[in-house]
Amino acid sequence: MVLIAFLIAHGLVHVAIWAPKYDPVKAPFDPSHSWLIGDRRPLARFLAFSATAILMVARSALWADAGWWRPTAVAGLIVS
Repeated sequence: MVLIAFLIAHGLVHVAIWAPKYDPVKAPFDPSHSWLIGDRRPLARFLAFSATAILMVARSALWADAGWWRPTAVAGLIVS
């Protein structure tokens, strides 16, 4: 149950960081610049949302006790 909560939380953190429009007054850091891919915000958002989707699939597989949840979770964490 804790691992399911972790997968959900990890995926939602990506959405919380990358979904809102960047406001320099409210944001504690600049999410428009990625340490890995530079100033490519659209690509960074795509990867963040993809990671969220993959982690949600892994969570569902874990909940259903499917054996393929581990490689799916690893793929989501790699994209993350």
